[in-house]
Amino acid sequence: MSNAAAVLLSRIDPTNIPVIPRVLLDLMNAVQRPDVSMTELAKIIGQDTSLSSKVLAAANSPFYSQFGQISDLNRVLVVLGLSTVKTIAITRAVQQFFSSLPQTQQNLVELIWYRSLSCAHLARNLAILTAYDQPDEAYLAGLLHRLGQLILLSGFPKEYPEFLLTHFDGQHHQEKEQFGVFHNEIAAQLIASWKLQSFIADAVLYQHHSQAAVADSAKLVKIIHLASQLSAINSANKTTALVQAGELFNLNQALLEDMLADIKPLMERTAGSLGISISDPEKSTIKNLTTPVQRQAVNKLLGENIKNFALSAAVQQQLQVTSEVSSVVGIIQRDLQLLFGFPAGAIFSYNADNETLDGISVNDQQHVNLWSTLSININSGQSLLVKAFLEKQQKTTFPIGSDASTPLVDQQICRLF
Repeated sequence: MSNAAAVLLSRIDPTNIPVIPRVLLDLMNAVQRPDVSMTELAKIIGQDTSLSSKVLAAANSPFYSQFGQISDLNRVLVVLGLSTVKTIAITRAVQQFFSSLPQTQQNLVELIWYRSLSCAHLARNLAILTAYDQPDEAYLAGLLHRLGQLILLSGFPKEYPEFLLTHFDGQHHQEKEQFGVFHNEIAAQLIASWKLQSFIADAVLYQHHSQAAVADSAKLVKIIHLASQLSAINSANKTTALVQAGELFNLNQALLEDMLADIKPLMERTAGSLGISISDPEKSTIKNLTTPVQRQAVNKLLGENIKNFALSAAVQQQLQVTSEVSSVVGIIQRDLQLLFGFPAGAIFSYNADNETLDGISVNDQQHVNLWSTLSININSGQSLLVKAFLEKQQKTTFPIGSDASTPLVDQQICRLF
């Protein structure tokens, strides 16, 4: 991973990038229905880049390693289960509702969404036309092909919107000069960190390479290379894109123009259903015509839905499924990783009788038999854990090592991760 990408990804939560509010609203309504199917949930989540990347990263986390690497959205949701999908939906809705975006950023998020979903539909159609045996994987790769733009938008909320106003489509050397990384590079590096058994990361990375460079690459890479161009087609690049389609896959111009003609009304209907109005004429620049009033109406509904959902009650209901402390702790640790990206964690409970903080072991936790042997007297006052407990404040120490000033028990805790 490049230094610029590593620094940026450490500064933000790349799975907490903006979601189209109406998609969130539809998802929250769906997960509350007892008869909802995973197919229906996949259809809703599959409309949005951020939500799709969130569930994909979650399903490929260590908590679900027994299922192997997954790149099919339907299977991702089956692996996660309705309870986890519901938790993700609630958390993302709350986070989004309380982190309102300026109108300029919302305009760009919706434009990126439009291009991404167009590319996803085109990629799936191209996969079918070229006999690629995983059209749903192609759809997902198309949906993620501009993930890097959303990441950079979150990382540079003032500078990147200005850049996108004049460099929305394609790859431009100014992007790397100004932000240290191309959008397709940072997205590919993030996707690669999920360790999928798929060429999705490569497809995203090489989307702007020349036709000659991708001519002998994996089929998925060629599909996304072409779909990304077709999703941003205009009168200036149309001829080139159609010629490349013929050379890459031997597809004739009439067939491609029919496909493009079918996708356009589909996108208009989808955008309309989500309260978004996009103008994308072939002979002009793409424009977002969505008004603040339209957005406010959806955000108001989202806020009401969050209130009615009663987040605390939903969490309590999930935790009441089992009375075993270790199982409850396991749920907490899983959700901390899935929702907030914490790679590892441990839970200590306060024993009032002994005045100690006692470690709790979880079955799928590393060094499972050792955590329960840790018991720290709160009267010692040395451990950072004790200080955090007594002062009710976050505590940290960097770097972590065997320095004499670091209490022995804290060194032991660090070595268990």
